Amino acid sequence: MTSLKHAQDLVKKHGVEFFLCSFVELSGAPKAKLVPATHLEDVVCEGGGFAGFAAGEMGQGPHSPDIVAIPDFRSLTVLPWRKNVAWVAGNVHAEGKSWPHCPRTILSNYLERVRKEHGYIYKTGVEPEFHLVTQGEHGKWQIADKMDSLSKPCYDLRALHRHLDLMSTLIKYMQELGCTRMRMITKMPIASMKLTLHTLMR
Repeated sequence: MTSLKHAQDLVKKHGVEFFLCSFVELSGAPKAKLVPATHLEDVVCEGGGFAGFAAGEMGQGPHSPDIVAIPDFRSLTVLPWRKNVAWVAGNVHAEGKSWPHCPRTILSNYLERVRKEHGYIYKTGVEPEFHLVTQGEHGKWQIADKMDSLSKPCYDLRALHRHLDLMSTLIKYMQELGCTRMRMITKMPIASMKLTLHTLMR
């Protein structure tokens, strides 16, 4: 999906020393190998090898051939919190052929079909919501912010301000990951925060 020289240029440009050669199995779980950039040529030409049956739901049994994730360096993303490491998505192959149970390949083929037949281009807008919790002394999960107790906590400025360091760092990392059209972070119900993203593509 990319030439060796192009991949080498990307690694050199970003100062990447390691990259996570990744794919997703059918249940949605991401899988990866940490590969040193010194072995870039091997990965570009041959892919990252995995025992498909052990990797998860890939339509394989113990008798099946190994799978390889061929990286698509157009997806290369440098981790803002570990800038010498990059993540790269891959498409699964087995015995030199595209593996029919690779979710990324299935989606890519469908999107291309929709584009050709109907002229549609896929875009997404998501609003991920997450909870700020901590683990207590006996292992029980509890609300991280003990002051988060208002009967109507949505959009509360004081709660947002108490977590300003966390939220501002999160925004910076998301922007470095390519989410340049993030609109806001808002305080939602107790222990919750929400991001509003537009046309998040990767």
